[in-house]
Amino acid sequence: MKNYFFIALLLIVNFVSAQVYDVVLYEKIADGLGGFDGTIEDGDWFGYSVESIGDLNGDNIEDLAVGSLKDDDGGFNRGAIYILFLNLDGTVDHYQKNKQY
Repeated sequence: MKNYFFIALLLIVNFVSAQVYDVVLYEKIADGLGGFDGTIEDGDWFGYSVESIGDLNGDNIEDLAVGSLKDDDGGFNRGAIYILFLNLDGTVDHYQKNKQY
């Protein structure tokens, strides 16, 4: 009986804590698209991971962290992370690239 109660409690907690988001705006961001003026080389895997990181620059617009898993600028396939500071329309205002060394 204790096992069933624990499983039911776990399912309820998981259901209550799950976050659901609606897409309100869609903008393609790539080499030369969406206001992004960075250079992405073939095989960098830009966009392998993407996460909203809140408003870093204080303009009341969510910013993004974008992974580039196999970026070679810091060494062979060391990867990089791009911080994209967005405009209200979802295009990139400016970015900062952090290489892995």
